[in-house]
Amino acid sequence: GIFFVMFQMQQFWFVAFIWLLGMTLQYLFFFGLAVLCMMVTGNRFAAVAVYLILNFLSMIVMWFCTTIFQPMLYGVVIRTEGFAPFSPVVGLFQHQDFFTLIHGEECWCHFTHDYYVHYPHTYYWGGWGESWGYLIILAVLGVAFGAVALVLYRKRHLESAGDFMAFKSMKPVFTVAYTLCVGALLEMMGDGMGVPFYIFLMIGLVVGYFTSQMLLSRSLRVFKWKNWLALVLMFALVFGGIGLCRIDAFGLISWTPDVENVVSVKVANSRITEFDSYNTDAELKDPAE
Repeated sequence: GIFFVMFQMQQFWFVAFIWLLGMTLQYLFFFGLAVLCMMVTGNRFAAVAVYLILNFLSMIVMWFCTTIFQPMLYGVVIRTEGFAPFSPVVGLFQHQDFFTLIHGEECWCHFTHDYYVHYPHTYYWGGWGESWGYLIILAVLGVAFGAVALVLYRKRHLESAGDFMAFKSMKPVFTVAYTLCVGALLEMMGDGMGVPFYIFLMIGLVVGYFTSQMLLSRSLRVFKWKNWLALVLMFALVFGGIGLCRIDAFGLISWTPDVENVVSVKVANSRITEFDSYNTDAELKDPAE
């Protein structure tokens, strides 16, 4: 069986090098990002945490928006397609088309003058895949991250070793991202228990903010008036944004498309989770309808 597979694939020996090229481009990105995370943080735990956050940052933003803001926007659905390419791990699952092999007809393979073997499938080289543009962009970003890491390495202070973040300018960024993630996570827990969303969201923001300060300062003495003022400001921004969505300050709920721009309308029961699998008899295409 292995002999027949090798006989069939020997004309495609170069696909191994194509696969290796694709893996190398991916490696350039992840290595450059990992080195950058090591430079902006002061310990290994922080580097791993920041590395994971950056790899899934766009999906975290999407998750936060769908968890906190989408319930305030009646009729608005936030789609994940626009966020996935900015999350490398998720985007690469959608961009694995390195090359194409065309499936041919069944054939009889002739090995000797009197020995024929029926081989049910034959393949032909179909060309390069469509994922190389995305891979090249990731590789360029990886090289750029490595260059930035080199610059930061020359400016990094030795006494920052052991700190959660090696640069003071990165501490507010981590604080906001970490606090919002904890707030959204607890809000989802409260929603599952039927508790009004703002209660667990408030608790999550408090827990997230003060634990982030504990990580950054490596101390439990973080309940200071400056931190409480910063937390109040974060409360104002989060709940102010929710309030603006609730009163439809941006016109997202009241917006309707022009009639000439409507191709079709689907009517489905609210219990249907897979909208595309709904009976298409309820799809209206006649302008009069």
